[in-house]
Amino acid sequence: MVTSRFFKYRHILIERQRLFFNSVLAGIVLLSLSFVIINLAKVFVAEHVLVQLKVLLPLKLPYAGTAILSLLLGILLAFLSNLFKKENKAT
Repeated sequence: MVTSRFFKYRHILIERQRLFFNSVLAGIVLLSLSFVIINLAKVFVAEHVLVQLKVLLPLKLPYAGTAILSLLLGILLAFLSNLFKKENKAT
């Protein structure tokens, strides 16, 4: 299922290996972006806010927050890209 209308027709037309490669590249970009956001939040956000976030997300995995943020960024960016693409336009 493709959520973004912007990439829907492009992903239908490409072969399986290219689709896998594009997905890996998108994952690397989203993971890098979330890593930068998490590190900037550690610098600029007060320590008590970060402690409260750790209470809400009590996972003991080192990069669980980064992975969850990259997933949420992917979903958010897919829906934001739909704002710039018309409904029934194939190109």
